[in-house]
Amino acid sequence: MVPFCFVFFVSILLIVTTLDYLIQTKEKENSISTPVIAENADTLHVLLFANASDYFIYRGTPIGFQYEMLQALGKFLEIPMNIEIVDHPDSAIHGLLSNKFDLSAIDYPRSPLLSFYLFETEPYTVSCPVLVGKQRLTTDSTLTVCIPAFFPYAIYMDSLPEKHSWKLIYRDETSKELFEKLHRDEIDYLICDDKDALTLLPFYPGTKIVAPAGSPRERCWVVKYGKDSLQNSIDQWLRIFKKSGHYKLLKKKYMSSNSPVIKQVFHPDRSRVISPYDRIVKKYARNYDLDWRFITSIMYQESKFEEEVWGLGGSFGLMQMMPATGRKYGVTEESTPEEQIHAGIKYLHFLHKSFAKVPDHKEQMYFMAAAYNAGLGHVRDAQALCEKHQGNPLQWEEVAHFLTLKSSPEYAHDPVVKCGYYPGKFTIQYVNDVMQRYHAYCLHSENN
Repeated sequence: MVPFCFVFFVSILLIVTTLDYLIQTKEKENSISTPVIAENADTLHVLLFANASDYFIYRGTPIGFQYEMLQALGKFLEIPMNIEIVDHPDSAIHGLLSNKFDLSAIDYPRSPLLSFYLFETEPYTVSCPVLVGKQRLTTDSTLTVCIPAFFPYAIYMDSLPEKHSWKLIYRDETSKELFEKLHRDEIDYLICDDKDALTLLPFYPGTKIVAPAGSPRERCWVVKYGKDSLQNSIDQWLRIFKKSGHYKLLKKKYMSSNSPVIKQVFHPDRSRVISPYDRIVKKYARNYDLDWRFITSIMYQESKFEEEVWGLGGSFGLMQMMPATGRKYGVTEESTPEEQIHAGIKYLHFLHKSFAKVPDHKEQMYFMAAAYNAGLGHVRDAQALCEKHQGNPLQWEEVAHFLTLKSSPEYAHDPVVKCGYYPGKFTIQYVNDVMQRYHAYCLHSENN
């Protein structure tokens, strides 16, 4: 069962957050049948709780059941989507209760009080809790069952085998971490989501699903309070999407123990590798005090780690540098991959220095990624417009709004604008993609 203290604590936090939101915000949205998100919305902010099947890294790019569903949703809604990944329960619950996210892809422990404040979408799948243990039989009369943190399911003791007495222990660990402990005989049993079990069982020989541990539960997303039109649009999309071939393919891809993608992702030899160029990127990133995972995310966005790639305007190679920029940093189409990577890192170092006034290190990365894609001049223009209209030119979300406005003649011809027209919405999507992937890489690998 869900601990009462947990539900009480979450409920109090949720009430306070909701009251604060009602005081500070008044949103008026009508029920619709077409994708309308919110007036002046530039980006849909989404929170995703990472677990074994919903989100992971494969050949340098984030994938997963929920992640790919969210990507498909973003295309339907026709708005850039910024997905923030969390892998710790504390971050998940705080994100769920905050006003920061329009949509949360998180399974939470349901209760009558919580359901009054959290607005769920149409269900997108069904899952249930299962008891997992070793193949060998145990004769102990009392057995300990470990339950992962932030576990959303109600557990029914009468579902467990009657020949034992069961002691439930809630742990501040993920399902995968508990599988590791079960494999090393550090715990007797664990309870997890059946989808996680199907994903992880092939990689821990000798483990098996022993019995169901509760009733099936519909999995839904949670929509921010007051976003009625967003919820209506998502529900409309889900009803159609669940009948599609794409949805069936995702279920086959991520909810089968025979999935080749799952097998390759969780292979121990590949657990921390992002790209074939990790060693080179780390080598030069240290020299310029840059995060190698951010550089790798830029590289994937530009070339998907393919060496022989040419873009519009003559951009080339792994880092897709323009010919003029390449000459400045000493590389051409004939340069080696290491030389191209080194040149790209030197250029990113220049951009890093160009945004030295941005006080937050992570915030700097948003500006750097935007300038790498759009050019420094267009980002400077957006900062100038932001400052002219009493915004904060050192805050990316405010600057991004004015970068999109540069596609309008009114702003493109403003006296503070030096580089003219620019279709900024494409750069906003570029930055969102780079930073989502970067955050995923941070969960996957350390900055060393």
